[in-house]
Amino acid sequence: MGAVFAVIGAAQAVTAVSHGVLAVKSFDQCDKFKKLAAKIEVVVQKLSEIKNSLEPYENAYMQQVHMWDVQQTVAWVKGKGAYYNGIGILFEQHNIKGDDLADMDHDTLKELGVSSNLKRKRLLRKIRKLLANN
Repeated sequence: MGAVFAVIGAAQAVTAVSHGVLAVKSFDQCDKFKKLAAKIEVVVQKLSEIKNSLEPYENAYMQQVHMWDVQQTVAWVKGKGAYYNGIGILFEQHNIKGDDLADMDHDTLKELGVSSNLKRKRLLRKIRKLLANN
């Protein structure tokens, strides 16, 4: 699911850039950028539709966080984006399961090897949000 969000975000960024470039490029190149922007907007719309169609499944999956095994917990962390892949590896190495997430705090994450204070804060915020939706 995180990959879909990443692709949507990237496509939206490219769309914004292409619209911005239109303002500074010559008239001949404007048509090329307009066509490209239109195609990108179609892709963004399709990805958004896919994301929306997966939402009920994601919600059903998330409702049982306390029952997640190590692989499901790692998949959730890694699904938050490449920024969290290293933490996913640490969770796998330390056999962190879904029910362990409720006990996570700065000290626990630091003991697991998450050295960045910012990463710990961001992950804890995501964990709190996840658990609040359960």
